[in-house]
Amino acid sequence: MIFPGDLKVSNFSKPNLAMTFVTLNILVFVIANVLFQTWPQKNNMQDFQVKSFNQSLAKMYVQTLDPTEKKNYAQMTSNQLSQLAIKDQRFWARASYFPFKGDAVQIRQLKIILADLKSQYQDSVQYQFGLGQRHTSPWAWVTYQFTHYSFMHLLSNLIFIFLIISYLETKVAATWIALVYVLGGIGGGAGFLFLSLNEDLSVIGASGSVCALLGFLLVVKKNQTMPWTYLLAPIPGGYGRIYLPAFLIFPIYLLTDFSALLLEPQGIVSTIAHSAHVGGTLTGLSLGVLYLMQSFFRGKAASHGIFSNNDGLDELF
Repeated sequence: MIFPGDLKVSNFSKPNLAMTFVTLNILVFVIANVLFQTWPQKNNMQDFQVKSFNQSLAKMYVQTLDPTEKKNYAQMTSNQLSQLAIKDQRFWARASYFPFKGDAVQIRQLKIILADLKSQYQDSVQYQFGLGQRHTSPWAWVTYQFTHYSFMHLLSNLIFIFLIISYLETKVAATWIALVYVLGGIGGGAGFLFLSLNEDLSVIGASGSVCALLGFLLVVKKNQTMPWTYLLAPIPGGYGRIYLPAFLIFPIYLLTDFSALLLEPQGIVSTIAHSAHVGGTLTGLSLGVLYLMQSFFRGKAASHGIFSNNDGLDELF
């Protein structure tokens, strides 16, 4: 496993911006999971994974769709349709009154499960802190960036956050990095809302912000070499460092999201919000261009004596 950035043990023991963002993400994750439950609950998912229930749920879902939706979803399997049903709040509401045709016993059981699923979702971390099409709030644009589904979801993002910010803060002002993280998260949220119109549930996670940091780093470093950290390697300590061009960030990490968005534009089956990743990436790339422009004009101004060379401004990479 290889990640852009430099893993230095010393960075864990001193206050810095990377540790600040890592701590904020951990703190919000702990508080959110103490106050609210994770969603969906395992018992509900085990019910849906029963093959007969899965097929019945798919049939029920199709009955509630309009003709256009039925046409669009005609080639989907029962498993894919049931996954859509689980994520569609419109279906949850319709299930309580719709005159379904089929096995009456299973329909009644599934109605109970769906009602429970809806109740649990409204008391979940995802609903309370997330950003979504049907439920959102002004603060959700920020809170969703620091909230995660699970510990593994949190850990994977923290690795990127720590490595990239630790490296960037030796080169770029902390204000710029903080702006990239927050505005990248907002851009990721906008990408999710505008590009995943059929995604009914709220999104949470720092992935949009991480992609913004990756895009920003890609622009400011371009084809220059930079440190990359490889983890879980068969060497003493389990990690090491190599130097590679920054442009490899795009094919290794960012290209996947753009490709997935084109192949599955509505994010129907995937649990990864590729649209949020793309929104964050585009924001990070744009901020990277602004950073280079600012550095260029400040350099021009300094050369003409408008600014002194000791004004505390960061130099270009």
